[in-house]
Amino acid sequence: RFVSIWDQGAPKGSPLGPPPAPFSDGAEITGERMNRALEWSRTHKVGATDLLRQSSQRAGAHGTHVASIAAGSNGVCPEAAIAGVLIALTKDDQTRHASLYDSTRLAHAVDYLFGLGERLYGRRVPTVINISIGTNGHAHDGTSAISQWIDAALMTAGRCVCVAAGNAGQ
Repeated sequence: RFVSIWDQGAPKGSPLGPPPAPFSDGAEITGERMNRALEWSRTHKVGATDLLRQSSQRAGAHGTHVASIAAGSNGVCPEAAIAGVLIALTKDDQTRHASLYDSTRLAHAVDYLFGLGERLYGRRVPTVINISIGTNGHAHDGTSAISQWIDAALMTAGRCVCVAAGNAGQ
């Protein structure tokens, strides 16, 4: 049921595929490519994630866990289409207590996901985005530029953004 994954950290010319329009970074792994990799992996007994290796793969990552709760076979919305974005964080942003300084990556991810339904289905579809990036970003009072940008993006009916609170104690 995964329809797409945008790996923002994939290098230019990645075998994962080209970046999604209109973006110039990373690679978009389409559902068709994922399904082909899964079929090939069953036949050849090689993991699909070894065939389509992403820039950041961690088993049991929080975003994967939350996606399963939301849209997994036994989740809240078991028939929902699923898409994901691997946010490309800088080395400085990858430490547990760091702040997310380059919020343009997050803004691009939100923009991509809100536009994906229209691109795939030819119409606006209800879209829920969960942001689980494993780091803290900016003020937590709604005054940061990224918070205000997401608020503006939510002015279209049928959109929802949920953000993990984090466990860093900040």
